[in-house]
Amino acid sequence: MSLARFGDLTDLYGQTKETLGSRITITRAGSRKLKWASTNAENLLLISQSGDTDVQVDLHPAILQNISLE
Repeated sequence: MSLARFGDLTDLYGQTKETLGSRITITRAGSRKLKWASTNAENLLLISQSGDTDVQVDLHPAILQNISLE
């Protein structure tokens, strides 16, 4: 199953267009692995970097630039 979120992003030239912001793909096995109560927007980057093929998170580069790990 995949879930995609689109949003309006503005490029360096001031042009705005609808762009894929994030895509989350979860297999049935991945769904059983996730701790749903503690899965949120703040830890999407960690999930995306885990290398787990059952749970894949792709984030637009502009979103990645604005995420800070504290």
